[in-house]
Amino acid sequence: MKRFKVAVVGATGVVGRQLIEGLQQRSFPVSELMPVASEGAGRTVSFDGREVPVRKISFSRLADANLLFNCAGAEVARTYLVELARSRTVCIDKSSAFRGHSQVPLVVPEINGKQLRQHRRIIASPNCLTIQLVMALWPIYRRCGLQRVVISTYQSASGGGTRVLEAFRRQISKSSRGSGPLPHRLAGNLFPQIGSFDAHGYTGEENKIASETRRIFSDDQLAVSATAVRVGVEVGHCAAVWCQLPQAVPVFQLHRLLGEWDPLVVYRRTGHYPTPEQVAGDDRVHVGRIRPDRSNDRAFWMWVAADNLRKGAATNALQIAEYLVSEDLI
Repeated sequence: MKRFKVAVVGATGVVGRQLIEGLQQRSFPVSELMPVASEGAGRTVSFDGREVPVRKISFSRLADANLLFNCAGAEVARTYLVELARSRTVCIDKSSAFRGHSQVPLVVPEINGKQLRQHRRIIASPNCLTIQLVMALWPIYRRCGLQRVVISTYQSASGGGTRVLEAFRRQISKSSRGSGPLPHRLAGNLFPQIGSFDAHGYTGEENKIASETRRIFSDDQLAVSATAVRVGVEVGHCAAVWCQLPQAVPVFQLHRLLGEWDPLVVYRRTGHYPTPEQVAGDDRVHVGRIRPDRSNDRAFWMWVAADNLRKGAATNALQIAEYLVSEDLI
């Protein structure tokens, strides 16, 4: 089997660590692991039974990789990925840097993996909440269509990265009374702001969810609106999702459509639903509380939960890489 030199940028962050663990768990064909970070000196990561030193990020160090996962921010992606792609490194980017670029595929492999056949060595992995949302919507969208989707999210601290997660942990331990990198204290609290506000009062996270969902479905007419809330949970994103269909569909049929798709776990019994604690460590998306909207016979509600560090981040990027390998696209 062909093997690859794999670079992981942001190797010491929460997503980078999860991705390196996933490379090993999924037996990805790695000939050499190249972990890098902006402040990597003196650190190591565990891989394949040994400690691999983390190097400081540089173009010369990354240019030797066949495949690169960017688990750092958009600034790092813009600084390095275009030149690396020109040097023939295939880059899978978990940041927001290229998600809106028309020449860069935005991919959830189970839904639009075929777009990878036209990649130009930069591939964007969507926002963590967007991934679990489109996974839950796809069986219904594909069979019934969708007119409008309204989402209220409940997103964990780890979705904000290592600095936010560490600040939350300090708040819980009462070693910090301030908010740190957060707009408000998160321990014992929640707030409806993830990202900065635009002129219309929407945050960056809310705009990402809407625009990325439309792009993944290749449907500019789909109406999507979100309110994104940060909650005091370490891992696991949840969302209350309201959907309007072109015509009425019985709830039993929605259960059947969702339950037939293997990547989903569907809770059919009243009073049974997923929580962040339940979904932690699972690569699947969990869906429960599927029920009709009593005020609109063409609409229904559902509750969606997933581990944001796995399918919402590292696992989706790994699945993109696996698709590339299986189709000989790298």
